[in-house]
Amino acid sequence: MITLYTTNSCSSCKKAKQWFIENNIKFIEKNMFVHPVNRQDIIHMLENTENGFEDIISTRSKIILEKNIDIEGMKFNELVDFIIEN
Repeated sequence: MITLYTTNSCSSCKKAKQWFIENNIKFIEKNMFVHPVNRQDIIHMLENTENGFEDIISTRSKIILEKNIDIEGMKFNELVDFIIEN
């Protein structure tokens, strides 16, 4: 089963959800504001990426730009904790 992680304001999330519906693909929607991601969610996401954290972290996000976060210099557990916290 596909898990679609969404937020209310994410237009890409809405497009993906609509595409799944139109193509009769079963999925579970997990709104991250209602059900914040946990360590297991992140590991599950990473297992399904081609480029690891690069595929799930936006380097253009407000928090990264404002705090000048260097995700390249962070260790695995630091990145997971960062995602959970932000």
